[in-house]
Amino acid sequence: MKLCNAYDKYWPVANEIGFVECEVDQLVAWYINWKSRRGKTPHVRSIPERFPYLLNALFPLSMPTSRKIIFVPTSSSWTAFFSNSANGNNATAARFYARSLGCRGLRFVCSAERQGDEKYRGWPARIFSLYDGRSLERDYSRTVEVMYDGYRWSFEQFGGLLNAEDPAAYRRRRVKDRFLCEELVELVASLGIFPLDEHFFYGTEAVLCVDQDPPRSNERSFTQEELREFRMKPIRAWDRRNGSLPGVRQEKPG
Repeated sequence: MKLCNAYDKYWPVANEIGFVECEVDQLVAWYINWKSRRGKTPHVRSIPERFPYLLNALFPLSMPTSRKIIFVPTSSSWTAFFSNSANGNNATAARFYARSLGCRGLRFVCSAERQGDEKYRGWPARIFSLYDGRSLERDYSRTVEVMYDGYRWSFEQFGGLLNAEDPAAYRRRRVKDRFLCEELVELVASLGIFPLDEHFFYGTEAVLCVDQDPPRSNERSFTQEELREFRMKPIRAWDRRNGSLPGVRQEKPG
């Protein structure tokens, strides 16, 4: 099993995965109601393909905001979601979903370092962010992350230690080694989540929601190859105005 970039074929929609601890029907019903109250009732349909092949339904990709989202049930109490933003899946939306539903949410990022001429790819990172929407005071339950920003590696942690963590690892000399892919996978496994195991996802019961509102004037769509070429180009003024700098996501849920 390849730990980092396990679903590289579906870059960038699988560059990170969001999870919400509730049944897929409950999450989809809440999402439809939330969008409808904003005057944006989505088109909803089931996806018959298995995981990860069902992720093809998210292409082409959208910028600056996503137009499609897939909710995928799993063999545990968690539901996964993937969006079609050209800037990558907005897994941080798990915090908003969890708070709205009064449950837990999780952001999982396990991306490898660039190989060769992969300048289109975002910077490497390992991120574990657990949100507790059941708490009215603080919904950030636990975050552990190590990432590279193009200049240096950084390590951060917030919240109380979980039983599955090894605090000694966070004192390793090399910053990039303080939170390894293997340790990230073990940490999410302690919550009953196995994101790199294709059989963990019940793909044949997945639900796709597609926005029906008219495209914005600054909206663009990309195939995967077009996005690779676009990210290889120098940053232009259009990109700065529209918040679509390569490797940077500035998007709100939905």
